[in-house]
Amino acid sequence: MDQIQIIYDKQKKYNIVRSYYIYRDFVENGSYNYSLKLSLCENVEDSSRDGFDIVFHDITDFKINDIDNMFRIVLDIEDITNYQNEFVKFLVKEIEYEMFSFGCVSIEILYLSEKPLPLSET
Repeated sequence: MDQIQIIYDKQKKYNIVRSYYIYRDFVENGSYNYSLKLSLCENVEDSSRDGFDIVFHDITDFKINDIDNMFRIVLDIEDITNYQNEFVKFLVKEIEYEMFSFGCVSIEILYLSEKPLPLSET
């Protein structure tokens, strides 16, 4: 099964935002890349027991709109690997309320009780 399809299938059940944060990864020569970790769960009353995390690595062109409605989300992920752009492999946007959009180099799915599934090589 295609990795993007796995995210689409999982977000049908796990579409409530538990948390999200942007962090900086330091790389060689003193430079850094930004990543976004988005934690999704099924039940807001017991969000510690279910769900999965998606980590978007090396994000660029991050745009954020009104996040007051950031409760339930619907993600659209476009694989643009064939466009031969080394800095952006995926275009990601939240399409329900158009809360955010960005490009990234790789995506990692983290299940609460399993090992990560890489979506692409970094």
